[in-house]
Amino acid sequence: MTNETEIVRHEPKGRRGGEWITLGLDEYRIPPLGFRELQDLAGDIQAVAQIGEKPTLAQMRGVAGIAHAAIKRNYPAMTVDEVLDALDLGNYQAVLGAVLKRAS
Repeated sequence: MTNETEIVRHEPKGRRGGEWITLGLDEYRIPPLGFRELQDLAGDIQAVAQIGEKPTLAQMRGVAGIAHAAIKRNYPAMTVDEVLDALDLGNYQAVLGAVLKRAS
């Protein structure tokens, strides 16, 4: 029996690496975007770079699209709606940081 407040780690189906990020009570290994996703999402990436104190509706959609593109590299069955349900003001910056991270 598990405690309801325990974080559940979801092992990735893909082998894209990435950072372990907690979304609610679930932990996912979120890889950086690939070059194709970077090209396809260039407009959304530019828009989220302008997020102020809180994202606008368009920026929230952009964050969800960017996050989904990265997450599905390791979790191909995850839907955009599931990503939207998991994102919030407390975690979206960590997700963006993981997916837009440059290798050092």
